[in-house]
Amino acid sequence: MYRREVQSYIFIRNKLVEHKKIGPIKIVVGLTGFLAIITVLVHLFVMSEYATKGDEIAILQARKEELMKENLMLQEQIAAANNLDILRKKAEESGYVALNQDQLRYIKID
Repeated sequence: MYRREVQSYIFIRNKLVEHKKIGPIKIVVGLTGFLAIITVLVHLFVMSEYATKGDEIAILQARKEELMKENLMLQEQIAAANNLDILRKKAEESGYVALNQDQLRYIKID
């Protein structure tokens, strides 16, 4: 049974080759051309993906720089707000009075 199927397959293939006059070289050339076209299409797809990712990376890097500048500015504001002179001035404006050493009393807790 298997031998008959193989023989019929070979017969049909030979008839198609004779009918269309397609030789083995033409088949190889056709497959090579097909593979070349597929390769070019895959290459174009991959390159477009790389370009898209490159744009996304550029946007993220610009955002990173903005955030780093903002972070530096906020750190400077924190440092300025923690400056003792500024704190003393704000306390005086709020009605607090500075103490002398004579006015301090320490309580010992055991």
